[in-house]
Amino acid sequence: MNQTTLNIYNKERQVQYRSAIAKERFLDGLPVKAVWVQIENDKGKMSKPYLIISTDIGLPSEQIIQYYAKRLRIITPRLIFNRCIVN
Repeated sequence: MNQTTLNIYNKERQVQYRSAIAKERFLDGLPVKAVWVQIENDKGKMSKPYLIISTDIGLPSEQIIQYYAKRLRIITPRLIFNRCIVN
């Protein structure tokens, strides 16, 4: 398990994650990077683990986490990362 501090939702938060490269069956065997992530909420507790899948296996895991946090904030603000921050 890796641990770092990332700026998510304009706040420095502790993040724990692990990642692996895998071939996904639903993408015809395309290699993907799977990142399991837990984010510190406003109460200082870690969220439940969430899975992020990226087809860009060259990206560092921290960058994948930040990209998804920004994307979900714009597209679906009540999904994964809001649950992490609120819970």
